[in-house]
Formats: sequence, C-alpha cells, structure tokens
Amino acid sequence: MSGLLEQTSGLRDLIDVNTNSQYEAAEFRDNTKSDSILRATVLIEDAINFRSIFHKVGRYPLIVYRSYYSSYIQRFLYLNIFVILILAFFESPSSLSYSSDITKPKDYLTKYEFPCGILESVDIFCLFLFFLDASIKSYLIGRKQVIKSPWLIAYFFVLVISFVDCIVSLSTKCEETVRIRRYLRPFFLIQCSSLMKKTIKSLKRTLPQIISVFVLLLIHLYLFAIIGMLIFPRYYIENINTNTNDTFPVINKEYLKNKAFSTISVSLNNLLILITTSNNPDITIQSYAENRFAALYYVTFLIIGLYSLMSLFIAVIYNQFKGFFQDSMMSSAFRQSLGIRAAFWVLHDKFHVERNPGAIPKNALACVIKAISLNKKRKDHLLKALDDLDTGINDIPETDLTIELEQFEKLFFDNLNDEISNTDLDEFFDSNSYERRNTDFSARIAEFRKKLKRIYLSKAYLVIASIITIINIGCITVSFDLLLFYLTLSSI
Repeated sequence: MSGLLEQTSGLRDLIDVNTNSQYEAAEFRDNTKSDSILRATVLIEDAINFRSIFHKVGRYPLIVYRSYYSSYIQRFLYLNIFVILILAFFESPSSLSYSSDITKPKDYLTKYEFPCGILESVDIFCLFLFFLDASIKSYLIGRKQVIKSPWLIAYFFVLVISFVDCIVSLSTKCEETVRIRRYLRPFFLIQCSSLMKKTIKSLKRTLPQIISVFVLLLIHLYLFAIIGMLIFPRYYIENINTNTNDTFPVINKEYLKNKAFSTISVSLNNLLILITTSNNPDITIQSYAENRFAALYYVTFLIIGLYSLMSLFIAVIYNQFKGFFQDSMMSSAFRQSLGIRAAFWVLHDKFHVERNPGAIPKNALACVIKAISLNKKRKDHLLKALDDLDTGINDIPETDLTIELEQFEKLFFDNLNDEISNTDLDEFFDSNSYERRNTDFSARIAEFRKKLKRIYLSKAYLVIASIITIINIGCITVSFDLLLFYLTLSSI
C-alpha cells in the first residue's frame, strides 16, 4: 500500500504545482467531507467533458465553476456570440433590403439605417458580457494559469481593442470609415469552441510544410508562364474577308493579341485559373485553335501541377491534420484519466478505509454519482454498475462496501465512453443509440430524423422525385417551344 500512498502525494504535488497552489495541504486537511464530495464531483465532470482539472478547488470557486459550465450559462454565451456576429447585417453599410434585385432601385436602394448609438450600445453590452466571461474564467483558473493561457490573454486584448473602437465610433457619430472590431468578432466564436481552437493549432503546425509546397507550386506556375510566352506568339494573324461578294473576296490581315500569354502577370493569372480547372476553354482555346500541338503544353502543365503538386498539397494537409487529431485524442484521454484519478484521491483523503488503505467506501462514490450533472438514466446506470461491482477481497465482508482505484477507473471508463448495448439494461434504456441517452426531447428529435432518413432513402420517394423531375423538364420544354412559336408569329 505504500505505492498507493506515494501516488497520492505525487498527485497532490502535481496539482499543487499546476493550479496556482489551489490544492494546498490545508484544503486536503479540511474536515468537511461535503467539500471533498464537491471536489470529486467537479473533477468527474471535468473528466466527462475532457476539461482541464487545473483550476481552483475551494468551495465557493467550485460552486461558481459548476454554475459557469451549466447548460444555461453556456447557451446564453452562445446567444451572445450570435448577437454580436449578426450585427454586421444591420450596421452601415448594410445590404439588408426588401429585395436583392439591383434592377429594382425602389426595393434595393431603400435600406433602413439605425440611428447612431443603438447598434453600438448593443455591441458594448455584448462586449461587457464577454468581459464578464473572461473575468470569471480568470478567477476560476488563477493568475498563474492565466499567464500560461494565450487564448485568454488574446481574449482580453481583443476586448480592449473592441471597447476602444466602440468609443471612437460614438465620438465620431458613427462616421468613421474603418471599424476594427468587425475584423475581431470571429475571434469570440473561435475562442468559445474547442474544435475551432484545435483547427487553428493544426493549421499553425501545418503552415511550414504548406508554405514549402506552395512555393513549389509558384515556381511551377512561373516556369510554365515563361515557357508559354516563349513558345506561343504574342499576336495571332487572322484573315478577314471584308467583301460580301464571295466571287471576289478581299482578304485583310488582322493581328489579334494573345489573351493567354501577353504579359508575365497575365500568364501567371491564366495558368492559376487553369490549374484550378475553373475556366479551361477561355485559356486554351485560342492557342489550340492556332496549333494542335499546344495541347501537349497544357497536358504537361496539368499533369505536373494539378495531379502532382496539388495532390501533394492535399496530402500534406491531411497527414498533418491526422497526426494532430491523434495527439488531440491522446490529450483528451489523458485529461479524462487524470480527472478520474484526482477524484479518487480527493475522496480517498477523507473517506479512506483503515482495513483497506487503498480503497474508498461505495456510499461516498454513490453521493458523487448522484451529484454529477448527468441525465437520470446514465446516473441510474452508473449506480447499478457500482452495486454490481465485485469488490470482495480475501472474503472480508467489509471490503464489499469499498472500491479501489483500478475498479474506480474501470467503472467510469466502461460506462461513460462506450455505448451501452447490454440486454440486461433495457429497463434503463429504451434504445441503444447515443442520442437516446439524452433528454426525452432529444430522443424524439432523433426518432424524427430516422423517420425522415427512411423516407428519403425509400424507393417510393425516388420514384416520386423522378416523376416530378420529368414533368418539370417537359413543362419547361413546352414553354420554350410556345415562346418560340409566339415570337415567330409576332415577327411575321
């Protein structure tokens, strides 16, 4: 058991170093067992949601922490992000009009302009809520963790710039030409989403290799632009018959400019369009009409550029994203394991059993499970798994009421990460799908989606859609024929 005690002290030292001294010895010597249950509950919730456990663990900070990460507060934060992003549709110059048809000036040019100060007030209110959000985060994780968090520092920096820009707008009566805060608004969406943060980090890691492939692509474009200017003439001679009498034609020569390779800038632009396959005929038709061997140039260019360098470009991005995804999954698994282990040692510090020093009583863990923010069905499943757990050691009856670290980890890993599909759990779950483990409303939405999917994939729907498509094509064809017929009659 000495090894277990060494793990306990080691975990305390790790937490003490990384959490701004919030896991101090005084915290662990607290005689209030309810505080230990609260700490363990928060740590388990952190493990479930793959959050970091390096935050304050005092009673009041933990109460604020659970309230902040509640579904209501998070939904309100998402609503605030939506409001500040939607302001761009109403701010001047706005394209919000009754009609988007520019040929109707009456409807298109009639736009409502909000008086100066109304939208700015909404903007300032949203920024104030963001400042409150950043302040709460800073309070919960502590000063040392704030210094280590570049996203949180950037959060405050963006808020300060946005506040200053709002003040400038109000002082100039909304007549400023540049609004810096508009460029910074997407940051609020990025910093609130862990997936967006991971994407930004992955792009940052991928950037050096992307730049190297991009340089190769630029060299390829430049070399073929020079070759194209050398092998293709700057001007083409076109013979034009200026006499309408075919018996005695008068042929005049006209010099047409090479649209694809007239200058180096035009050549680069056209080859860039060609390699993206956006408008091939406009680039190639003039040279190919003059000389069929021009096709060899374009085929060689596309084989090297499109099918080699562009494929390499995509492969580099995919490989880096794949590696980052694997690292991210390992980091999430480590966070979950660390949170579950920390919860066990927090409970062990207050509820350890004298006859089994490396175990905690089941009733303490049951209190933690009941306090976790999970739906009732998943809680019932965890409690049932806890009751069914075999913890007998050396046939000592008292140990049947205790649980060790390995069993503690197995309980949460097996019942939180994997889908529950055992037949003996039908009384707790009415479906094996993940969606049906949420609220009743989510279950109804999931069932409705399944019904829609079955309808759209059915043969009857395919037949009906095909019939409607054929009828529409026939109606369009008949309408064009009738239009042509009426135009012919009117011309006669």
